[in-house]
Amino acid sequence: MPRGFIYKDGPTKEILLALGRRGVLLFEHRDRYGLRKMIKQEFQNLSQKLRADYASRFRLLAKQNLILWTESHNKSVALKLTKHGEHVMLRFKLSDMRLERTPRWDARWRIISYDLPVAYRRESKALSAKLHQLGLYRLQKSLWASPWECLNELLTICTVFNIPFEKYIFYFYAESIPRQRQIMEFFGI
Repeated sequence: MPRGFIYKDGPTKEILLALGRRGVLLFEHRDRYGLRKMIKQEFQNLSQKLRADYASRFRLLAKQNLILWTESHNKSVALKLTKHGEHVMLRFKLSDMRLERTPRWDARWRIISYDLPVAYRRESKALSAKLHQLGLYRLQKSLWASPWECLNELLTICTVFNIPFEKYIFYFYAESIPRQRQIMEFFGI
């Protein structure tokens, strides 16, 4: 990570997640008033003091090469994430990630299986830890089960940890699994 980058909740996280949601932020002028106006539109519930803090944070993120300013011929400015900014934004998303539990279970198990080579040992441990944190049930060392859809979350995890999904990860559905009653009690279904 760039020097001086603070990896915690706050303006940095909110700015990067907002850019991740919208893709690009557009505003009229690159001067400080245009930046504050854009911040006021995007982050409406902020006080004036916090808006000034966000404006300085935008400049810091640009200096750290996390966001990129591009100015068009008509003086409007587009603000978007760089590759490194996208990676940091995905790490923020990963820290807040939760599985969406549906009210009614469709009676299909989502099974995640992976076999990572020794070169991916650290990534394998991180993947296991994140699957455990998401609340999946561990059937075996690298075999996990969930009653809810978790493919998008798994793809995000693999992107953040640089794990080639197609090569090492298997995601499939099953109608029944061993110890099904015990696992259903674990998930409360």
